[in-house]
Amino acid sequence: MIPLWLDAGYRFNPALYLGAFFQYGFGFVNTDKATLCKQDGISCSVHDLAFGANLHYHILPDAEFDPWIGAGFGYEFLTANVSGSTTILGQTITADGSTTIKGFQFLVLEAGGDFKATPAFAVGPFVNFALGKYTSYSSTANGTERSGDLQNTGLHEWLTLGVRGQYNL
Repeated sequence: MIPLWLDAGYRFNPALYLGAFFQYGFGFVNTDKATLCKQDGISCSVHDLAFGANLHYHILPDAEFDPWIGAGFGYEFLTANVSGSTTILGQTITADGSTTIKGFQFLVLEAGGDFKATPAFAVGPFVNFALGKYTSYSSTANGTERSGDLQNTGLHEWLTLGVRGQYNL
């Protein structure tokens, strides 16, 4: 998945930030596992949407390089879509559906460092680790809708490495 992440918040003082985050991730479909997606005429896609709250502590807020750590929580929607038609062994197969699973990210840990390019703008590396549990689903297949609670689900994790820019108003 390739995520785009946006934070918006307020610094109570130079070291303490409280805010909200929004993330949209463009996913990749593993066609070795989803063999229908390999077929000509079939289109498959996946995306992830997460949002929540986070708190950052900036260790050296006045230095040229400001390392920081953070924690938060959120809610997540992971959606997979399939559409199109193909012929396999003389039979035409039509696929038109989507499934969304959703649940809480009850622990989001973050760390990074900001190199100050100007007094108001900084850029630097970051890492994010989110731990969550999907608890419900909704699905549409060829016009039929279903939804409900998931049973016997385990924890899932996301590890994100990236570069972020920061602009202080």
